[in-house]
Amino acid sequence: DGKRRGRRGLRSPDAWQRDYHERRIAGVCVSLAENLEVSVSAVRLGFIVLFLIHGGPQGAWGENWSYRWNAQVFAGAGYVVVMPNPRGSTGYGQRFTDEINADWGGKVFDDIIAVVDHVSSLPYIDSSKMVAGGGSYGGYMIDWMLGHTQRFKAFVSHAGVFDLASMAMATDELWFPIWEFHGMPWENPEVYTRWSPSKFISDFFTPTLVITGERDFRVPYTQSLQLFTALQMQRVPSRLIVFPDEGHWILKPQNSVLWYHEFIGWINRWIREDHQPQTNAPESVTAPAETAKP
Repeated sequence: DGKRRGRRGLRSPDAWQRDYHERRIAGVCVSLAENLEVSVSAVRLGFIVLFLIHGGPQGAWGENWSYRWNAQVFAGAGYVVVMPNPRGSTGYGQRFTDEINADWGGKVFDDIIAVVDHVSSLPYIDSSKMVAGGGSYGGYMIDWMLGHTQRFKAFVSHAGVFDLASMAMATDELWFPIWEFHGMPWENPEVYTRWSPSKFISDFFTPTLVITGERDFRVPYTQSLQLFTALQMQRVPSRLIVFPDEGHWILKPQNSVLWYHEFIGWINRWIREDHQPQTNAPESVTAPAETAKP
């Protein structure tokens, strides 16, 4: 389609492209210390920024549409939506993709913080009101960020990997931890210990919404239960939502509506100037199973 503009060759923070509907979209490539680049798209100008971290981790945000993690829904709620493709992402060569191997919380975290630094400097962004969310590996990165930065007002962790060792022993895809961490936990315990968010619980402070599907066999829902328990024990404001009839993705229409409602409601809650401190009373919700309609 002649109306679409690719991101190839985009290097300047002042560069613009247009989406399918001819709306202007800011595009930027953030230069890294190792002369690599991370591409970013700001889907809508606004005031408060929401960073979305993609899963995979060998995946990428691109010019596509889905009702899962739909950037326009968040932009429509008033957020600047920033979707970084850090190391581990596809589409930038095999070396770029393989940089994440056995380094889940290392260079990827550095890349994301480089994007955060750049976006924070933009004149239309309030760097004191940043929020972030992610699912699967993106949820892992949210869990990792919990223990490594306090620059965000709120987080949303969907189906995130929290404890690498117990994840490896319960996932339906055993090839995955063997490849990513160079063996099972008893074969390479140092890597599992180094990159497991569960080892940094004492540094958790950011209010976090935890979402999971009870039928998730890829990242079993007990990962999210562990995260919620850790947040509650640390007296971090937190809320748990369990979809009993969903798996790794939230696919049923009414469940998707609830997912967006809870996600946006949570981040709205913590960027308001007048929000009240939350007590440590547990906030857990089991979403009713959607009833199939004839």
